[in-house]
Amino acid sequence: MAGTINRDWTGIIIHTVENALEAYHRQARICLYGQREMHSAGIDYASMAQRTRIRPKAPPPVYLKAWLSKLDVTQDQLAERIGSNQSTVSRYLSGKREISISAAIAIAEALGIRDIDLYRHPDEESLDALLAGRPEEVRKAVTRYVRAMVESDE
Repeated sequence: MAGTINRDWTGIIIHTVENALEAYHRQARICLYGQREMHSAGIDYASMAQRTRIRPKAPPPVYLKAWLSKLDVTQDQLAERIGSNQSTVSRYLSGKREISISAAIAIAEALGIRDIDLYRHPDEESLDALLAGRPEEVRKAVTRYVRAMVESDE
Protein backbone atom coordinates (compact mmCIF):
# COMPACT_ATOMS: atom_id res chain seq x y z
CA MET A 1 0.00 0.00 0.00
CA ALA A 2 2.82 2.43 0.83
CA GLY A 3 4.33 1.89 -2.63
CA THR A 4 0.98 2.60 -4.26
CA ILE A 5 0.58 5.86 -2.37
CA ASN A 6 4.07 7.01 -3.37
CA ARG A 7 3.52 6.04 -7.02
CA ASP A 8 0.14 7.83 -7.08
CA TRP A 9 1.59 10.98 -5.48
CA THR A 10 4.55 10.95 -7.88
CA GLY A 11 2.14 10.58 -10.81
CA ILE A 12 0.11 13.55 -9.60
CA ILE A 13 3.24 15.69 -9.29
CA ILE A 14 4.57 14.69 -12.72
CA HIS A 15 1.16 15.25 -14.32
CA THR A 16 0.84 18.68 -12.68
CA VAL A 17 4.33 19.78 -13.78
CA GLU A 18 3.74 18.57 -17.35
CA ASN A 19 0.41 20.43 -17.50
CA ALA A 20 1.96 23.59 -16.08
CA LEU A 21 4.77 23.49 -18.65
CA GLU A 22 2.30 22.92 -21.47
CA ALA A 23 0.17 25.84 -20.28
CA TYR A 24 3.27 28.05 -19.94
CA HIS A 25 4.41 27.28 -23.49
CA ARG A 26 0.89 27.88 -24.81
CA GLN A 27 0.71 31.27 -23.07
CA ALA A 28 4.20 32.14 -24.31
CA ARG A 29 3.09 31.48 -27.89
CA ILE A 30 0.03 33.66 -27.35
CA CYS A 31 2.19 36.49 -25.99
CA LEU A 32 4.83 36.09 -28.66
CA TYR A 33 2.56 36.04 -31.68
CA GLY A 34 -0.41 37.96 -30.37
CA GLN A 35 -4.04 37.10 -30.84
CA ARG A 36 -4.37 38.80 -34.24
CA GLU A 37 -1.35 37.05 -35.75
CA MET A 38 -2.54 33.72 -34.40
CA HIS A 39 -5.96 34.27 -35.95
CA SER A 40 -4.44 35.13 -39.32
CA ALA A 41 -2.29 31.99 -39.06
CA GLY A 42 -5.45 29.91 -38.53
CA ILE A 43 -4.76 29.21 -34.86
CA ASP A 44 -7.87 29.19 -32.67
CA TYR A 45 -6.96 31.52 -29.79
CA ALA A 46 -10.13 30.84 -27.76
CA SER A 47 -9.65 27.07 -27.72
CA MET A 48 -6.00 27.49 -26.72
CA ALA A 49 -6.96 29.74 -23.81
CA GLN A 50 -9.58 27.23 -22.64
CA ARG A 51 -7.09 24.35 -22.68
CA THR A 52 -4.97 26.00 -20.00
CA ARG A 53 -7.53 24.88 -17.38
CA ILE A 54 -6.50 21.26 -17.16
CA ARG A 55 -8.21 19.26 -14.47
CA PRO A 56 -8.04 15.59 -13.50
CA LYS A 57 -11.12 13.50 -14.32
CA ALA A 58 -11.46 12.63 -10.66
CA PRO A 59 -9.35 14.64 -8.22
CA PRO A 60 -7.98 12.69 -5.27
CA PRO A 61 -10.15 12.83 -2.14
CA VAL A 62 -9.20 15.47 0.39
CA TYR A 63 -9.94 14.67 4.04
CA LEU A 64 -10.01 18.25 5.32
CA LYS A 65 -13.21 17.83 7.33
CA ALA A 66 -11.84 14.72 9.07
CA TRP A 67 -8.56 16.50 9.90
CA LEU A 68 -10.40 19.53 11.30
CA SER A 69 -12.49 17.23 13.47
CA LYS A 70 -9.52 15.18 14.67
CA LEU A 71 -7.48 18.28 15.51
CA ASP A 72 -10.51 20.09 16.98
CA VAL A 73 -10.09 23.10 14.65
CA THR A 74 -13.08 25.14 13.50
CA GLN A 75 -13.57 26.61 10.03
CA ASP A 76 -13.09 30.09 11.46
CA GLN A 77 -9.83 29.10 13.14
CA LEU A 78 -8.48 27.53 9.95
CA ALA A 79 -9.53 30.56 7.90
CA GLU A 80 -7.68 32.86 10.30
CA ARG A 81 -4.57 30.68 10.24
CA ILE A 82 -4.38 30.63 6.43
CA GLY A 83 -5.33 34.29 6.00
CA SER A 84 -8.65 33.57 4.33
CA ASN A 85 -12.29 33.66 5.36
CA GLN A 86 -14.76 31.09 6.66
CA SER A 87 -16.76 30.99 3.41
CA THR A 88 -13.67 29.89 1.45
CA VAL A 89 -12.99 27.12 3.96
CA SER A 90 -16.67 26.13 3.76
CA ARG A 91 -16.44 25.88 -0.04
CA TYR A 92 -13.35 23.68 0.32
CA LEU A 93 -15.24 21.40 2.70
CA SER A 94 -18.34 21.17 0.51
CA GLY A 95 -16.30 20.51 -2.64
CA LYS A 96 -17.60 23.66 -4.33
CA ARG A 97 -14.04 24.94 -4.53
CA GLU A 98 -11.08 22.77 -5.43
CA ILE A 99 -8.10 22.97 -3.10
CA SER A 100 -5.06 24.08 -5.10
CA ILE A 101 -1.59 22.79 -4.33
CA SER A 102 -0.61 26.10 -2.73
CA ALA A 103 -3.81 26.13 -0.64
CA ALA A 104 -3.17 22.52 0.46
CA ILE A 105 0.34 23.48 1.59
CA ALA A 106 -0.97 26.50 3.53
CA ILE A 107 -3.75 24.42 5.13
CA ALA A 108 -1.34 21.66 6.10
CA GLU A 109 1.06 24.16 7.65
CA ALA A 110 -1.82 25.74 9.58
CA LEU A 111 -2.88 22.32 10.88
CA GLY A 112 0.67 21.19 11.68
CA ILE A 113 0.57 18.26 9.25
CA ARG A 114 2.25 17.49 5.93
CA ASP A 115 0.36 18.50 2.78
CA ILE A 116 0.26 14.92 1.54
CA ASP A 117 -1.56 13.95 4.75
CA LEU A 118 -4.63 15.87 3.57
CA TYR A 119 -5.10 13.13 0.98
CA ARG A 120 -5.44 10.36 3.56
CA HIS A 121 -7.92 9.95 6.39
CA PRO A 122 -6.37 10.93 9.74
CA ASP A 123 -7.32 7.53 11.22
CA GLU A 124 -5.36 5.75 8.46
CA GLU A 125 -1.80 5.15 9.57
CA SER A 126 0.97 6.56 7.46
CA LEU A 127 4.33 4.82 7.29
CA ASP A 128 5.91 8.13 6.31
CA ALA A 129 4.60 9.77 9.48
CA LEU A 130 5.65 6.81 11.62
CA LEU A 131 9.19 6.90 10.20
CA ALA A 132 9.63 10.67 10.32
CA GLY A 133 12.65 11.55 12.42
CA ARG A 134 13.88 7.96 12.63
CA PRO A 135 17.46 7.10 11.71
CA GLU A 136 18.11 6.38 8.04
CA GLU A 137 19.02 2.72 8.68
CA VAL A 138 15.63 2.19 10.37
CA ARG A 139 13.77 3.81 7.45
CA LYS A 140 15.70 1.68 4.94
CA ALA A 141 15.07 -1.54 6.90
CA VAL A 142 11.34 -0.82 7.17
CA THR A 143 11.19 0.07 3.47
CA ARG A 144 12.86 -3.25 2.53
CA TYR A 145 10.47 -5.15 4.81
CA VAL A 146 7.34 -3.45 3.44
CA ARG A 147 8.54 -3.85 -0.16
CA ALA A 148 9.07 -7.60 0.43
CA MET A 149 5.56 -7.89 1.90
CA VAL A 150 3.95 -5.99 -0.98
CA GLU A 151 5.86 -7.94 -3.64
CA SER A 152 4.96 -11.27 -2.04
CA ASP A 153 1.25 -10.36 -2.38
CA GLU A 154 1.57 -9.70 -6.13
